[in-house]
Formats: sequence, C-alpha cells, structure tokens
Amino acid sequence: MADPLRLIPSARPAAAPQPQPQAAPTTAAPGAFADLLARAAAGEIISGTPVTLARGLDLDLTDDQLARLSLAADRAEAEGLSSPLVMIDGLTLVLDVRTRTITRHVDLASLTGAALTGIDGVITVPGSSTDDQPLPPPGPSLPTNPDLLNLLAEQRTIS
Repeated sequence: MADPLRLIPSARPAAAPQPQPQAAPTTAAPGAFADLLARAAAGEIISGTPVTLARGLDLDLTDDQLARLSLAADRAEAEGLSSPLVMIDGLTLVLDVRTRTITRHVDLASLTGAALTGIDGVITVPGSSTDDQPLPPPGPSLPTNPDLLNLLAEQRTIS
C-alpha cells in the first residue's frame, strides 16, 4: 500500500538539507599566539584603558599620574590581582582592577594599630611616564618594595 501522506501536498517529507560548504578555518601564523602570550607576560601589551576616580573621592591626579595608573592596572591584571594597593608619588591608593577605578585613598600613617584589608597585592609606580624605568614585567621577578617593608617593620614595633 502506498504512503497515504504522499497524497497530501503539504505533508510530503521534507528533503534532506543539503550540506553547505564550510569555509576553511583561518589559522594564525605558527607561533603567533605564543608570541602574543609572551609579549603579554613581558608587560609589552598595553590596554590603554583609562583609570578613573570613584564618585565622591576627593583626589586630584594629573593626566601623567592617571596614565601611569593605567599601566599599573594593566600590570595588576597581568599578575591576577583584583584590588591592589598602588603607591604613586607619595600617594597610597586602592585600585579596582576590573572597573579600572581608584576606590579609596589610604593614609598609611593613620593605620597605627589597624589592619589594612581588602587588598591582594602592592604595586609601586615609577616616578613619571618619562622616566627610563618602566614597570617591571609581571611574574616572580618583581622587586621587593622597600617602602612597604619599612612601613610594615614600623607597625611591628608598636607596643
């Protein structure tokens, strides 16, 4: 017996979809991703994402300081930090790396007997963007911070 659905014009089985030719996957030059990864690890890739101040934060920063803070935010992100303490030109600031926002100014002298919480690293920013000493590359080769070590040593001697 014939298929009764064949008699109904709108009930005909749909034809199998024809395979569409697929574009060949694009490939990067051999080693391009590895090269990009190495450059990022060396701190050579700059996001250019600006750093802003949190609303209500009474702080005046120059364009040069904001540019150096942007580089520090790139470095913090490369290091996997989310809320570092950033020391720049005698100021101590807390940076939200995700939003690239300075969230607070910290007066270390007023911390006598108190703990500073909510940070996951410390970055010291060089004197100016025209200095010959850029931020060091991310990784275990980062130098120690003598200013922070001295401040911590002073905190331990408190009776």
